[in-house]
Amino acid sequence: MTSTNKFHYFFFENLASPVIAKAAKEIGLDVNKAHEAWNSWFLDRGGLFYHDQITQHHEFAMTRFLRQNNLTDHHYVLEDECLHEKFKEFCAELGYYEHYEIYRSRQSSLPAKIEFISTESILDWLEDEEADERNNINSKLLSKLIPAWFNSVINTSIDNYMILKSMPYQNYLKTDHWYRVRALTIFVFAAQCIGKPCEWNHEGMWMAYANRRHVHHISYKHRGDERFGYVCVLCDDCHRQLHKRGDDSVLDDNSIKNWLETQWLYA
Repeated sequence: MTSTNKFHYFFFENLASPVIAKAAKEIGLDVNKAHEAWNSWFLDRGGLFYHDQITQHHEFAMTRFLRQNNLTDHHYVLEDECLHEKFKEFCAELGYYEHYEIYRSRQSSLPAKIEFISTESILDWLEDEEADERNNINSKLLSKLIPAWFNSVINTSIDNYMILKSMPYQNYLKTDHWYRVRALTIFVFAAQCIGKPCEWNHEGMWMAYANRRHVHHISYKHRGDERFGYVCVLCDDCHRQLHKRGDDSVLDDNSIKNWLETQWLYA
């Protein structure tokens, strides 16, 4: 999420209520429960994503500060009072504290997370004969809402789309549009590699693992106006294997569908 000269920081707006209501109606789910399920997923995912961005921005600032001052260890900065003050000024110039305050204000303005069940009834709920059916409904809901949200966030004009699609790919990867696509893909997939089999299948590559997560184009059909299902997160190992072997041992036609079916866990 960084380039050589600039840290790219992103906030993404929540899904519009009419879209949630429409999806709920299509699968026969109460609209209020649909909002609860979506907000629960969105807040869980958003909390991880925005905290990750703050952490990455701090690391980005420290790396540049060390290079600029010919230092090799961040402990020098933290332990030296003068250097620490200088570093704080440097962070301010990069907008780190501004981003952090925006992050806090945005988080506080989001709707409160609403649980479907109380703590007291959780064991009974897990043993409920209707649990599988309820989980299946949640899965169907999020399988509709996640792609709808992604496609609404990544939406560009025809003119811009044609420019982005026709430019050399390496130049395209340096555009603000691609940084936005990349950030949203990490948000949606929880920085989780969906390669099969992969050590990161059930654990997101947040914070310290940022250098391991890659956003891969499954299809270049909509390059410049990416649609959900044409990009995904892969770890560096799976990404390398995929481009080297070119078979379905890492990704296949069901990879995105299978991932979507696990998303009820977040609702």
